[in-house]
Amino acid sequence: MPNKGYPLVAANFIKKFSLRVNENDVIRDLKRIRAHCVKHGPQLTGEIGSIRDVSLYERLKKEFNGLMTSRMENPTVLRDKRNQRYTEHSINKEAVSMLNVIIKEYLIDHPVNDMTHLAIIYQTAQDCHDIVAYKPPKATGWRDIIKEKLNDLTAALTSVLRWRNDKEEFEEAKRFMGKYNRRIDNEEHVEEVIQRIEEAKTREEMKLNASDFKRRLFNANRMFELFTGRFFRNLEQKHQVDESKINSGMLIDYWSQMWTKATEPRPASKDTRQS
Repeated sequence: MPNKGYPLVAANFIKKFSLRVNENDVIRDLKRIRAHCVKHGPQLTGEIGSIRDVSLYERLKKEFNGLMTSRMENPTVLRDKRNQRYTEHSINKEAVSMLNVIIKEYLIDHPVNDMTHLAIIYQTAQDCHDIVAYKPPKATGWRDIIKEKLNDLTAALTSVLRWRNDKEEFEEAKRFMGKYNRRIDNEEHVEEVIQRIEEAKTREEMKLNASDFKRRLFNANRMFELFTGRFFRNLEQKHQVDESKINSGMLIDYWSQMWTKATEPRPASKDTRQS
């Protein structure tokens, strides 16, 4: 395209789509699209069809190449980051298209040599997709509600106990007793309210504890979804120990070896030696 053609195309683009953008920015992006097509050829740029795609492509390519460079310095298929889960409607299809192009370009200069390399490419693609597609869920606020309830229950329990033990905070204790429709001058009512408040506190604390436990368990299991019963049986046989003796180091080492291409010939099996 002649240099004089860029302003014409940019002006037509802005007019056609009624965009409020700077014409110089559009011209710059058009030149970037052309330069990319000249460098890589149409087979790799067929899915880059808009200025928005170019921006997304360059952002993802920078992230992908940076992550791959750092991860290939110390190849491993395990990392602390866990990927988000998406539905058909929440996945960013534009990002997937761009990643297809980026991975094709990467494989030209870096062909896959073993399963570890392939796994790292897949995981890096997932991480790059998460960067542009993940939207933090809106907090429901239920934890804050429970904590507020616990604060109210603690204040109520403190006031009633101080009234029972030291005859202090009469007005506050009377107000809390009234919520349970009990009289403050009745010792049995006071003991009943104390018991009910303690039980209510225990229930709310159990909700928080159960949520925290579920979150820790979920996060841990997401990193080891392939650990089935067969996996553990094989691991027990390898180390000649009970499942309860298996630690995280054994798990990581064994799973990593499943993905690494063997570099030495395996010893002959017992049946082969006998034959």
